[in-house]
Amino acid sequence: MIEALDSGPDNPRFVMTARDRGVQDPCGWKEKKDLEINLKGIRTPFLVLHAEEAYPKWLGRFRRYLNLLRQCWCLLIEAYRFRPEVVYVDRANVLVGAF
Repeated sequence: MIEALDSGPDNPRFVMTARDRGVQDPCGWKEKKDLEINLKGIRTPFLVLHAEEAYPKWLGRFRRYLNLLRQCWCLLIEAYRFRPEVVYVDRANVLVGAF
């Protein structure tokens, strides 16, 4: 699907969110800032929104909620800027997608 959208006449915007699945199962994304990455074979860069690692550990579980709110805010800004016709949200981001 990504390759088809990328090769089409429109300019897609790909935004991914790095989200931990709990203390015992971190996502592995260690960047503390949002990062645009290029994937081989895809001309459109991906914006990856940072995970909980960007917040100090002393915040505990609050880091998860703070990250969720920040990612939601960033995605709303992206939607406002790009005015997409279609937005794909998977089960990991169902709350953000509903908002």
